Amino acid sequence: MIKIKEIPHKIIAKYFLRAYTEETSFYKKMNNLLMKQKGEDYQIYIKLLFKEVLNDSLLVSKDDNLYRSSAMSSREIDEIIKLFNQREN
Repeated sequence: MIKIKEIPHKIIAKYFLRAYTEETSFYKKMNNLLMKQKGEDYQIYIKLLFKEVLNDSLLVSKDDNLYRSSAMSSREIDEIIKLFNQREN
C-alpha cells in the first residue's frame, strides 16, 4: 500500500477494518497499547477510520448491536467480579 499512491481513503479504511477484525496479534497489540495510553503509532489508523465514519464512507448500523468477543482468563473474570461486588457495596 505504501508504494501505491492515490488509494481512496474509503478503500484504505475498509482494509484497516478487515485487518483489525482478523484473529491476529494486530488488534491485540493495538488494544493493549491504547489501554496503556501508548498508542501513538495508531493515530493515523484511528483518525482515518473516524474520518470515514463521519463521511458516511463506512456503513454504520444504528439499529443493531455490534459485539466483539475475547477470551479471558479465570483471573481476569475473578477480578471483574471482585470489582463489581465492591461497587455494589
